[in-house]
Amino acid sequence: MSDTKDITLEELIPMCENVLDKGGTFWVKFTCDHCGARQTSDTPNKIHIDGYACEECGKITVPKLWGLAVMFVTPALPEASQN
Repeated sequence: MSDTKDITLEELIPMCENVLDKGGTFWVKFTCDHCGARQTSDTPNKIHIDGYACEECGKITVPKLWGLAVMFVTPALPEASQN
């Protein structure tokens, strides 16, 4: 039994749209149906509903449940002035 808190595709899509609307980048996560390896997609901002090749066993998994990795890049903060 996995301890991940994956969600359905119907739940995932609006979350991804929200990330994109705010200028973020996302990668989907899934667990391989064949070997159980936890995987992260290598293509940002895309959901391949036809499946993903597992990096461990090479077999194709069409996820039923998904995870989400999100990244936001912000401008560097100005350096604190030294008195």
